[in-house]
Amino acid sequence: MLKGGTNRPAMTTVFVVGAGFSRDLGYPLTRDLLKRLPMSVSLWGVLRKVVKFHHPDWDGRKDSLPDIETLLTEWTANEELLPALRPGGPFRAEDLRHLRQDLLGAIAYSFHRIHRKRSAIREWIHRRFFKMVSTAENPVIISFNWDYELDKILCKGRKHLEVYGVVHPSKTGHLS
Repeated sequence: MLKGGTNRPAMTTVFVVGAGFSRDLGYPLTRDLLKRLPMSVSLWGVLRKVVKFHHPDWDGRKDSLPDIETLLTEWTANEELLPALRPGGPFRAEDLRHLRQDLLGAIAYSFHRIHRKRSAIREWIHRRFFKMVSTAENPVIISFNWDYELDKILCKGRKHLEVYGVVHPSKTGHLS
């Protein structure tokens, strides 16, 4: 792309957005997710039992839990292995599926609550980021954790799909 008919290429501003963006908006980092997650007494009780099974040296404290990615990976592997290796174990593969569903539900609910919070700092971050992107020449955003907050800032919650470079379905009859 040439700028103004010259041989000089147009400038491009690249925004690399990582987990810190979401953290500044109140979302926990992956490593802190379980430590900050509000859980019911029953969910915490089942989670403790399953984590202790997978990590016998775990001290039982919420702030020393393994991260969510590690646990989900272990549970998925054990769903397939438990029936063959430990048919009489302390829980069944079905228990792991229920725990995963309940835990992910609690995480989704927690994120929904964070998302609904309004604060001066959140609004300031939204305005500042939108201003930076909207005034940049040929802005490009690279995100390793695209999330609803970026979507909300840039596209008004996908009401403005043309920002993505697509035509709104109401104009063509289909998303293109």
